[in-house]
Amino acid sequence: MNRPFRIFSLFMGIFLLVCWAAPSRPSGSRVDEIKKRGYLIWGSDSEGGAPYVFPDPNDPSKLIGFEVDLADAIARELGIRARQSQNAWDSLIPALDRGDFDMAMNGIEITPQRQSRVRFSIPYYVFTEQLVVRKDDTETGGINDIKGKKVGTLSGTVAQEILS
Repeated sequence: MNRPFRIFSLFMGIFLLVCWAAPSRPSGSRVDEIKKRGYLIWGSDSEGGAPYVFPDPNDPSKLIGFEVDLADAIARELGIRARQSQNAWDSLIPALDRGDFDMAMNGIEITPQRQSRVRFSIPYYVFTEQLVVRKDDTETGGINDIKGKKVGTLSGTVAQEILS
């Protein structure tokens, strides 16, 4: 299978799976409704969303990142435009549940709890968790060494679950 076809298939698969996760409407298909509206609304948190979505340092009014490109490609395949809807990262799933947008993207990790609420595409980004400490910190060699220390992470992430 050639690369452009695989990329197209991946984009369409992501879009369709995310659309099916959105609240159902009384009539017509979600894709038809989105096409009729003329734009795809995708939720993300551009304030803390690098490398997925973040303000362009050269033009902060413009968003960049690989999920911006992905949303644009999905919308382009539908013959419409993509519009990002700013949302706090830890409330992307509840906002998708409410129907605030058609799909959500922002490095949302697949967890059993989230899978019980929404449908996920096949993963298009593989992540791993790692502990990052100051270069001069020689006492912290792993997760077992942080007990009782102040640690920062994003709310609602797998990292927070691990730390808890």
